[in-house]
Amino acid sequence: MAKKKRRQSVTNKIMSQVIETQNVKTPHDLSRKNYIRNTKRFIKFCREQYDCKDFESCRDHIQDYSDYLQEQGYTPSTIHSYIAAVCSTYSVPMSEISKPIRHIGEFTRGRKNKINHTNQDFNNPQYKRLIDFQKAAGLRRAELKSLCGKSLTLDESGYYCLKVVGKGRKLQYQRLSDEDLAVVKPYFEGKEPDEPIFTEADFNNDLNLHLLRAKSAQEYYEVQLNRILNEPGYEEQLKQEIIKRWNKFNIDKRTGKPKHLNPNNLEGWYIARGTTRQSAIKNGRPIKVNRLALLATSIFRLSHYRLNVAYENYIIVKAEP
Repeated sequence: MAKKKRRQSVTNKIMSQVIETQNVKTPHDLSRKNYIRNTKRFIKFCREQYDCKDFESCRDHIQDYSDYLQEQGYTPSTIHSYIAAVCSTYSVPMSEISKPIRHIGEFTRGRKNKINHTNQDFNNPQYKRLIDFQKAAGLRRAELKSLCGKSLTLDESGYYCLKVVGKGRKLQYQRLSDEDLAVVKPYFEGKEPDEPIFTEADFNNDLNLHLLRAKSAQEYYEVQLNRILNEPGYEEQLKQEIIKRWNKFNIDKRTGKPKHLNPNNLEGWYIARGTTRQSAIKNGRPIKVNRLALLATSIFRLSHYRLNVAYENYIIVKAEP
């Protein structure tokens, strides 16, 4: 007797369409997985609260979902992430959905703990090799995993850097200071071009690599600031190097030309205000930083090309060793 085919649940049917939609819309694998996972939460909400039976009927409850998340006490940042996934799936502009405003001082992901003694992995000698490298390099976990013998190279200005495919599949050249290079270079000695620098076992841990990345960015900023203040001619040299990198990699997709570089970002001081200032004071971090050194950190160290992102997500993070 032939075995009966199991009937697919309503939720799974809807999720099949969600997955199909995101496979078309979101080419980056990690973003796609996150959007699918977050949209699944929304679909379950619609099934439980409104007994929705198909993909389209859930569309009418995006605002209801946002209101529900607020009632449940989710942070503005989390709500924004959850709603962004749903809006992407249903092609609904985020501006049409009422949601709480995110403030940098309320961000908690990857920042809840200092990097000393937060978990036993930081004290495990098995991971010392990875930790030492990350303190010098400041990469994301996925970028560390992708490193191979040919990843250590020279950038457009002749500096040693780590060539990686970063967030959003963007090619980036993570510049190394002389001190960083002394730590990083031995990892590449004797490696074949496509030979991995780390193994899967190196990442079988709960290390907060974001905080190590933040600490690395902070130290890079201090190196740049010291050279600007004390090394004759370095300020103008750094400006030209920033312009050269900007014009090569910060390209407008519509015109094919470099995006506008605000000359004000190359001069003066960046001063924190509002909740960002409060967070900096709370963490014992500077509320006033040199714009040129900050932009160099953003571009050469983090590949973000934005002062506020570098300052708010890295410079003011409390990341003591």
